[in-house]
Amino acid sequence: MSRKIVSTFINRNPRNLELLRLQRKPSGYDFERNREVRNYIYKAVFRTTKNHSEGRIVHYESGTILTASTKEKQINDQLVSATDANAAINVARVLADRCLKSGIHECLAGTYKNDPNKNHLTDLFFEALGQSGIKLQEPPMIPQSFLNDPQFVSDPFLVRHTREDKVDELMIELEKNKKLF
Repeated sequence: MSRKIVSTFINRNPRNLELLRLQRKPSGYDFERNREVRNYIYKAVFRTTKNHSEGRIVHYESGTILTASTKEKQINDQLVSATDANAAINVARVLADRCLKSGIHECLAGTYKNDPNKNHLTDLFFEALGQSGIKLQEPPMIPQSFLNDPQFVSDPFLVRHTREDKVDELMIELEKNKKLF
């Protein structure tokens, strides 16, 4: 009995490297103001407009993957108002259910410290998303080394920043001081 060995392997699960924590997520640029905005694989985003509330899960390459909104008739029929705190909590619960059914258990909260669009509804949305079973932080990535990549032959290069590299930070501080006067 002879066995045939496959010479090529086709990965039918595109999320395989994400789930194994081997895929590199984009890290942004070192000296950007909002570096954490681009440092995610999945990100949860909440937006309210004048008439509706919407929650989305965004993938860093593919864009929007899942949505839940009060524009959907099934959700809107159960709510008194489409823009209040109850709407934000229920949109989060529906989005969390859809995430868990599609296999997304961790995502990053899509707001940062000084976000002008952040309000109490956003806080309620992320709190309800966390209570529904979604972890609001991504697991750490496994660093690439010769242990998990046999073709990796060099040690990682340590970046030591110089005085010239910190010019952007100095310029930002100067701009802030000008606004004070």
